[in-house]
Amino acid sequence: MNHQFNIGTCIKNILFLMWILFGLSCSRQDKHILNESETGIIDGKILTQEDLFAWIPETQFKSLADSIQADTVSAFFLMNLVKKEVESEGLQKDKGLLRNLRSWESERLSSILYKKEILPKILNEENLRKLYVDVQQEKEISIILIQFQNTAEDKIRPTEEEAKKLANLIYEKTNTSSFEELARKYSDDSKSKSSGGYLGWIRRYQFNPAIDSIAWSIPVGKVSLPFMAEEGCCLLKVNSERKGSWTGFESDLPVLTDIANNLWQDKFKQYDLKYSDSLKQMYKLKLDSTGIAKFVSEYEKMSQQADVPPVKVIERIQTPVNLGTYAGIRMDKEWLLDRISELNILNTNMLLIPARFTGLIENKIVVELITQRARDLGYDQEAGYQKILNQYKLTLYYKFYLDQRLYPSVEPSAAEIESYYEQHKLARYMTEEQVVVQVIELSSQALARQVYDQCKAGKLYPSLVRRYHERQLLRKEDGIFTFTRNEWGSLSQTAFNLKIGEIGSPISYRNKFLIVKVLERIPPAPKFLSEVKDQIKNELWKVRKHEATEKLYIDLSKKYNARFNDRFVYHYQNRIKSI
Repeated sequence: MNHQFNIGTCIKNILFLMWILFGLSCSRQDKHILNESETGIIDGKILTQEDLFAWIPETQFKSLADSIQADTVSAFFLMNLVKKEVESEGLQKDKGLLRNLRSWESERLSSILYKKEILPKILNEENLRKLYVDVQQEKEISIILIQFQNTAEDKIRPTEEEAKKLANLIYEKTNTSSFEELARKYSDDSKSKSSGGYLGWIRRYQFNPAIDSIAWSIPVGKVSLPFMAEEGCCLLKVNSERKGSWTGFESDLPVLTDIANNLWQDKFKQYDLKYSDSLKQMYKLKLDSTGIAKFVSEYEKMSQQADVPPVKVIERIQTPVNLGTYAGIRMDKEWLLDRISELNILNTNMLLIPARFTGLIENKIVVELITQRARDLGYDQEAGYQKILNQYKLTLYYKFYLDQRLYPSVEPSAAEIESYYEQHKLARYMTEEQVVVQVIELSSQALARQVYDQCKAGKLYPSLVRRYHERQLLRKEDGIFTFTRNEWGSLSQTAFNLKIGEIGSPISYRNKFLIVKVLERIPPAPKFLSEVKDQIKNELWKVRKHEATEKLYIDLSKKYNARFNDRFVYHYQNRIKSI
């Protein structure tokens, strides 16, 4: 969990609220006196130091600056206050909130189940010990690589057929020439070419499967027949072999596990499928192909009537929806609407083909079955899981309440935005001063000086632009363009120092030489409302959010008889210093 993100989201409102909460804690008499290890009390429930460090690890908390520690404790207290309000008002039953929580729990419980139920079936001691014996041997190898064309546009390298012929020719030469000499002459492997193709010592399963397979199939001193690998057409020579420098099964287990994870991907996939199939049988998944076909047909009819999102189309369907059943759950219209946002529908066409739609819902159901299996095995009751679940809920409820309940109520209206704009446009929403120039760009300093002399002699400037300006695009525009004071560095500085109609002497700019004539100055002016509407809305909304959050915490603190221990950080720091 990213605590810094959560803290950053909350702390916007903290500084002002700290003294409010302190005032509330001082003004209210309560039977319980908060001690130095308690962060606060909400409706009789004491928030302890242990609760705080279940939300943010103590090691991370210790690393924060003193002021950030205080803000963090305040954020923790305030988030608990909002969580209390959400649960007291029954807002945790909101469908959107439940979908978010369900998705999070599915991801976490699936991961737990995978580690406890699937991985041990493959990454067990028996299989790992067999692999450990397999990886003990190391080979010292050299290689000759012949690369070939990957695309039709690649004309430099030989074709695949030509590369194979060359590799066969090289193999024949290994009878009369040393492998090292042939590698220096023919190999395309830049890393080993200069050293005669020498790659050094490798362990089993270190390289791609093709090279690995050949290296462990030929005797020491022999050269392989040409073979195809990811890199190209190859010849391999095993120079020597030895037992690897492994220290022991237990100490080498982390490295061995990494090798197994990379090597046994197909095994994991096969077992995943097998396990998923067993869950479908266990929870009696039955997809109704006829019902699915009827739904797709009805969906197609309704989607042609209006261009609306899939959820709106499904809502308009009046005929009964029956997609199947699993674990005693009927997959009807309500089931589908509740999960539509989780089905990863990239476009409407995915719902118009029965086979695709069946695949979508089946994948979703498998995730739910995995989650249910984890619950049935009690993994959701383990202390570690409950800890991260509570962490997530604290952040989720806080964000939900502010974003869905509090902040929308103070969103500025169009009329308020327009009124604010009229009051502040001259002070806050002005364009920058601009200058319109006509430029001649040249590569030669000498030529630039000659053209400038012609300008001084009275030669018409526009004709000089059309004749000498080197950039075709600007020549068509007579070299005219507009910019602000700080937009083009020394060019802007030169232009803003010239008077209207004045031509400046050549200046060096980005390896070119420019002659600049000022045509017009455009003074600052109020920006159009349409240009700054979103900016004004965000500025107003930010202030109102802050004010609304202040009021919310005052109200909730009174409602739940909450008190914040503003001395917690002081006592905590003293305890740390005394250790």
